[in-house]
Amino acid sequence: MTGFAVAAIALVASLLTSTTTASALSLTQIGESTNVAGAVNRGPDFSLYFNSQTIGAPKWTNVEVAGADTTYAQRSIAQVGNSLVIVAEGADDSLDAYWYAINSGSQAWTSEQVAAADTTYGAPWVTQIGESAVIVSQGPGNSLDAYSQAIGGTTWTLDQVAGADTTYAPPSIAQIGNSAMIVAKGRNNTLDDYYQTVGATTWTARRIAGAHTSYSIPSIAQVGDSAVVAVLGPTNSLDSYSQTSGSRSWTSQQVAGTDSTYWYPSVAAVGDDAVIAATGPTDSLDAYTQAEGGTTWSLDEVAGTDTTYSFPSVAQIGGDTVIVLQGPDYNYMAYWQAMGNTTWNQELIAGPAKKPKGA
Repeated sequence: MTGFAVAAIALVASLLTSTTTASALSLTQIGESTNVAGAVNRGPDFSLYFNSQTIGAPKWTNVEVAGADTTYAQRSIAQVGNSLVIVAEGADDSLDAYWYAINSGSQAWTSEQVAAADTTYGAPWVTQIGESAVIVSQGPGNSLDAYSQAIGGTTWTLDQVAGADTTYAPPSIAQIGNSAMIVAKGRNNTLDDYYQTVGATTWTARRIAGAHTSYSIPSIAQVGDSAVVAVLGPTNSLDSYSQTSGSRSWTSQQVAGTDSTYWYPSVAAVGDDAVIAATGPTDSLDAYTQAEGGTTWSLDEVAGTDTTYSFPSVAQIGGDTVIVLQGPDYNYMAYWQAMGNTTWNQELIAGPAKKPKGA
């Protein structure tokens, strides 16, 4: 993949319901010496595939991670220690994890059921927090659950972060400084965060924004010494919230106004900037950039009308800004831009993909 440094693209086909055909995409960078890009997508009949490409090679190869009727919602893949981990909502609303050791020379995936049936509703999220893998999910009764496993461990530990009627969309988690921070859409479309010092056992709840402010899965990232959250606001606006490390207050900004944004956005640190990727009103792909410590967001239309048919995901991959998404005709696409450059490049990851069963 021309222009991509030592990295991997992780492409996760995410469903908010089992009949949704759009694919949510998630990016991660793998290791410091790995020269393979990877893409994960929901395959035909609710299967799960991992596609890989040596950087610079012309084609992708694919491996079936899990067969038919196994994968009903997934949007997250991450490197945890020396392993690559995918998490998904499985059959009967279970929570499943798939992993393989990056430097093992094998791409044989190991599956684990993290939680049994009727525990997980919507796409879970995984990341490394301290020396553990942590998965967050929307649990029964609109609760908020976290599952953790020490690197090298074999047991997942459940921690109910918040009880019933608190969480109304799949949450997101990131390590911000020395804390784990979860952001979630609350009752009456509030935006809430829950934080815990790494190694501690108690979660503290805070309200980022009040009722009728937040209408999507929120996305969170550390940018410099701040936490930055992006979320779909009222009347399809795009809103951000930032908090400097050590502060208890959140600063809100409207990134883009009414009827500017559809689906849910993604935020990441790219160099010293915060970058938000979002789907525009004509199924365009938009990127908004703000310098660390800045107060204004600049808009860059990455791809025009009828190019973006899912929630995009953005990340820094080596020296590039990279956005992945589902494009027209069920193709999986990547758009990348070298840091400091102004030109966006387009690449086909896979496709045309088949429609899922029941779509």
